[in-house]
Amino acid sequence: IKRRMDQHDCISGRVGAVAEPEKLLPQFERPADFSAYWTAQRKKLDAVPVKELAKKEVYRNAKVKVYDIQVACLDKPVSGYIGFPSGSGKYPVRIIFHGAGVRSALRHVAINGAAKGFITLDINAHGILNGQPAEYYKNLQQGELKNYYYKKFTSRTDHHFHGMIIRIIRALDYVKTLPQWDGKNIIVEGSSQGGYQALIAAGIDPAVTLCRAGVPAFSDFYGEFFANPKRMTRFHVASYLRSSVPDDAKKRYLLNEYAYLDPVSFARDIKCPTFISLGFCDLSSPTTSVYGIFNTIPAGVKKSLATYPNGIHGTSGAMPEADKYEKSLWK
Repeated sequence: IKRRMDQHDCISGRVGAVAEPEKLLPQFERPADFSAYWTAQRKKLDAVPVKELAKKEVYRNAKVKVYDIQVACLDKPVSGYIGFPSGSGKYPVRIIFHGAGVRSALRHVAINGAAKGFITLDINAHGILNGQPAEYYKNLQQGELKNYYYKKFTSRTDHHFHGMIIRIIRALDYVKTLPQWDGKNIIVEGSSQGGYQALIAAGIDPAVTLCRAGVPAFSDFYGEFFANPKRMTRFHVASYLRSSVPDDAKKRYLLNEYAYLDPVSFARDIKCPTFISLGFCDLSSPTTSVYGIFNTIPAGVKKSLATYPNGIHGTSGAMPEADKYEKSLWK
């Protein structure tokens, strides 16, 4: 960045570096009962039939049909726009997860994905209504969902992300019931909080066949407090712990609870090709946490990491290897 200061040209910029990234691992152990816990949650969800609570056509042209849908879940529904190619064939599925914020699902994403030949489900992160006036989302963001990602929590079950993960599982259940699905291909993708969700989807359901996780967030907060040396400070969940939990024993308890929601815990179970990106100057999804995820994915899984030495959170989502791999699938 070139700026003028006191009649002199000043040049400023940024760059990051990492040494021995293959040695960067998460700073906590996955809970011994992690799989059993999520199997139990799966059984609870199975008691709720997979059915559409609402379905309204919102767009149609010669190539695509798009619906605003809500699908029954344990608490709040899966809520999104789903686009279908207009043909009578069978199609791969693509599920798009959102980054942090309070917003509607994105109708244009469903339209564009369907036009490319995918059943495309774009879901909002909170099970809220889609296509509402801006005031609706503003009120939620300033009220019920204010700072949801670092609000006080006392256990894994009252953390906002617990319900988000349940909706991820139900979204996967739902697309597998669609008669238009080709029965083989399910792609999950997103950036930041969306990357967080995509990794969890890939780890929790072996039916996922491709994962694209840009700058995945919300991982390995344990390292910020208890690694030696301590890892990079960032916000989100850790903000509440920094400001309101002075007692280390309580911090450890809450971080152990969060381990059930951390994408690193799910990464060990990923079996599908997985593509991740990171920026070395990203303070929201620090390099150490993203490498922790990447290095936890089993060695036998096809995986690729796109790195951007001067990248920050908003500039590091591109994954050219993922694009190339997808093109090879749909020749």
